[in-house]
Amino acid sequence: MAGIPNSCKKWDKVLVALGFKCSGSWAKHGLKFTHPTRKPTPPQLPHILLQKDITPSRSRRIISEIKHFGFTEDEISEKY
Repeated sequence: MAGIPNSCKKWDKVLVALGFKCSGSWAKHGLKFTHPTRKPTPPQLPHILLQKDITPSRSRRIISEIKHFGFTEDEISEKY
């Protein structure tokens, strides 16, 4: 998966392109993104927390969280 986003701004754009909505303010540890129509499968929380510091392991975690909302890896990779 070459080209995985490695910054908060890039992940912000990917999540918005997939239809997620930002809460608009920084939570305790980052920005909260929720999807207005899709609900996640357990054990995923109903939001994705986007932290300021993005590492490769956090990028992989974000991808797995997005998959819990029913998106495929191809749909996700099209957006970045």
